[in-house]
Amino acid sequence: MSKALYSEKRSGHFGLALSHYSHFTSPIRRYPDLQIHRILKSYLHKQADEREKRRYETLLPRVAKDCSTYERRAERLEYDYRDLKIAIYLKNREGEVFQARITTILENGYFVEFLPHIEGFVRGKPPGKIFHTVTVRLSFVDIRGRKIDCEAA
Repeated sequence: MSKALYSEKRSGHFGLALSHYSHFTSPIRRYPDLQIHRILKSYLHKQADEREKRRYETLLPRVAKDCSTYERRAERLEYDYRDLKIAIYLKNREGEVFQARITTILENGYFVEFLPHIEGFVRGKPPGKIFHTVTVRLSFVDIRGRKIDCEAA
């Protein structure tokens, strides 16, 4: 599924075939949701005069752009932090052998999931197809680079 891209422009919803559409969740969850709540509240309470509408027209392009940028940055940081903690956890387990499942095949190797939600990379040709079970050895953990390498065992 594609990531949300916040915008002040009306783009509708393709899947629902709606020309007027706005999606929001709890106002506590994200700033864009809070913005939508504020706008709807001002319209419902008949407080959205021309001055208020111009203010939103000026404000919303920047808010939408910033929210899209910061949401992606926060997501990258979240994954980075997760990968760091996994690498720290696995560092002392180098050399251990695991049953793993091939999850992704690339030209130069393949990814395996060898613990719940933890993947490592194995260089070389996979012995099976995606979701094929294999035995791997945790060969190298790079904490700083947040990389986990395995080898066929």
